[in-house]
Amino acid sequence: MEIPGAAPDPNRLPAGLGIDPTERTPRSFHLSRQVLERARAAAYWLSSTGGAGPTTISELVERAVRQEVERLEAEHNDGQPFPAVVGRMRTGPGAAGAERIRRAQRARRRAAGGSAGTG
Repeated sequence: MEIPGAAPDPNRLPAGLGIDPTERTPRSFHLSRQVLERARAAAYWLSSTGGAGPTTISELVERAVRQEVERLEAEHNDGQPFPAVVGRMRTGPGAAGAERIRRAQRARRRAAGGSAGTG
């Protein structure tokens, strides 16, 4: 399936073009606690074996994200990098995350007796 607007555009460079692949940048992402704990455990135990697996969470995440991005590019953009994003991307929770937040807020209000102003 092709993504509308992701076709090659001579006015838009591919994402990541000209960036040193060894350059690191800190980012903050929200992950489920289960996935995070599994990632921590994998990195911890692999670091003690001396094997070829990732030995830090950053290394594990880099490998996983790179593999998924390459899969998405192959599946949706003829194996080419998607065009670079111009400007800022939307931040905050997606629809599922917003619904989880609403449910948690309702549960807290119910637990507090439903009175306004309690936190």
